Amino acid sequence: MAGEGSEADALEAFTLGWPAFFAEPSTAPPVPDGTKIALEASTATWDSVQRELPGPAARLTGAAAPIVFVHGGSSPMPVSASADSAAAIGAAARVVVVPGSGHFVWQENPGEVRAAVDHVLAAPPGA
Repeated sequence: MAGEGSEADALEAFTLGWPAFFAEPSTAPPVPDGTKIALEASTATWDSVQRELPGPAARLTGAAAPIVFVHGGSSPMPVSASADSAAAIGAAARVVVVPGSGHFVWQENPGEVRAAVDHVLAAPPGA
């Protein structure tokens, strides 16, 4: 991020951290073949995320459409990240925690994201 590393260094760092995104890091699949990191774009993206992070929740506060956060129960990101976001949005937001999933719920437990969305749409907030 300080401009001293190469794209190969960034890919190596990503590869080292990849297993932590799975419920069972020791059984994580390999990083997909052909994965590349465009260092300049990646750095700009993270800078933008930090700058813009407060914006989306503020714009979604009071939303009427159902919003669902599907969170892996074994994700390296704490459930509070989804819960805090849902709380900031308000009554339209729900959090569904999928036990046995890391960050990539759709890969570790196929069908669970769809099930969570279907459940929320079947019983929207206030229904």
